[in-house]
Amino acid sequence: MSRRQRLVAYTARYAHSVLPFVINASIRQIRNGGGETFLDSLYENAPVDNEVIKNHEVRRIFLNGVDFSIAQGSKGFALDSEMVTRDWTEAFIQSAPVPVHLLHGAHDPVVSIGSVRDFLIATVIGSR
Repeated sequence: MSRRQRLVAYTARYAHSVLPFVINASIRQIRNGGGETFLDSLYENAPVDNEVIKNHEVRRIFLNGVDFSIAQGSKGFALDSEMVTRDWTEAFIQSAPVPVHLLHGAHDPVVSIGSVRDFLIATVIGSR
């Protein structure tokens, strides 16, 4: 996980009241330094993703997404950060009485494939 992602994730998880300040500061930094710098820092610890993001067309799509997210303000970033850092184990077990298929990349720098497998075993397989 990049430093920027880690800061936002820890803030969302453990210092929720500070999250708007951190996100607004990040948005200002993106606006001042541009989406290019943000995108590069986002994938600095993800060699596979970093290689993909070098493709001009993929990069353009991601940068359009960054611009779209910033235009919505800090609330969208805050909600996303809260959802990503929440423990979904209990909700997943209680609300998934149907077959579940987890799709996840093996090279994700934030959520390891091992943790996805552990989640699968603990929630889906373990609840049967």
